[in-house]
Amino acid sequence: MIAAQRELLEETGYQARNWRSLGRYTMNSNYGCGCCNIYMASDAIRIAEPDSGDLEEAEIVLMTPEELLQALGRGEVSVIGHAAAIAMVMAAKHGYPVTVAKRSS
Repeated sequence: MIAAQRELLEETGYQARNWRSLGRYTMNSNYGCGCCNIYMASDAIRIAEPDSGDLEEAEIVLMTPEELLQALGRGEVSVIGHAAAIAMVMAAKHGYPVTVAKRSS
C-alpha cells in the first residue's frame, strides 16, 4: 500500500486518508505474471503539485462517480486494468463484496 500512496501523491498531488485493498490480480493469465494490486482511496485532498517525473504530460480530471461510469460506458477508458479497477471500486462503494478468486496451480 505504501507504493500506491506514493504513486497517488507523485502522479496527482493528492493524499488520501482512507485506503482499502481490493485485492491482488494477475494481469496476464496466460503467463501467470504481471500482478497488480488495486486499492480504493477516499477522503483525498490535494497537498502538492504533481511530480511524477514521467516524460509524458498527464491531465488530472475530477469526476463524480456518475461521470466516471458514463466515461467508462462511452469507451473513454481504454486500459482494461483501469476499467476493472473503476468497476471494482463502484461495486465496493455500493456494498457488493469484492473478493479475489483463488488462482489454480
